[in-house]
Amino acid sequence: MKKNIGALFLTAAVAYAGAASADTIVYYAETGAGGIRQDVDVTLTSPTTRNISIAYDSSLWASITSATLTVLLGGDRLDVQREFADVATIEGVDPFVGNVEIDGTATQAFWAIDVADKLLAPDHFTPLMFTLKAVSGDFDYRNARLTVNFTPVPEPATTALLGSGLLVAGLALRRRPS
Repeated sequence: MKKNIGALFLTAAVAYAGAASADTIVYYAETGAGGIRQDVDVTLTSPTTRNISIAYDSSLWASITSATLTVLLGGDRLDVQREFADVATIEGVDPFVGNVEIDGTATQAFWAIDVADKLLAPDHFTPLMFTLKAVSGDFDYRNARLTVNFTPVPEPATTALLGSGLLVAGLALRRRPS
């Protein structure tokens, strides 16, 4: 009986160790060599729009906990006109996030738009598409960031370890004397 309980504890420990934990990965629209963030300075003047895409690899996750789109903008501070921007569409749909005022020349992060429902299922490599609009004035688009919190796909070694633990537990239960 003690062996059986020990085998069950071993199996539970293996299952717990193999349980996927939450991970975070960040993708940028503008990248340099090796996928490293590389900001750009693209001036948008009202009523200009810019279509932006962020490539992501959904083969890494089993399920998404959350996904957030953030846009990095900077003002020019050379004119007195107030500068406003808006995310006009995400995947062709208006997200109704409202205009933001760009104030100052430093790069600032704007919006934190939930886009988890816009990302495709695992093993798709279609980019997330959105449109940035200059509502008034002019400002610089610098970059866009997609932050994905996810449960990773279990590794084959972890699955094999769990399977062997269950096999040992099954054999231990089967060999007990009558």
